[in-house]
Amino acid sequence: MNSSNNKETSDVNMSDLREKIILAEESGGAIEFTADEARLMGAFIEDAINEADAEESNKGRE
Repeated sequence: MNSSNNKETSDVNMSDLREKIILAEESGGAIEFTADEARLMGAFIEDAINEADAEESNKGRE
């Protein structure tokens, strides 16, 4: 991550976040995020959606 992202994630323990996601996936349970974790996950989800939209758009042009 670049330095601007490090400021945003400084309050988020990535190891703890990863563990939360793994445990929820294994148990089928919900994940409770802190506000900082939610902002970080929101950014990841937004990036994934944008990437999927771009791929779909590129497939339509072929």
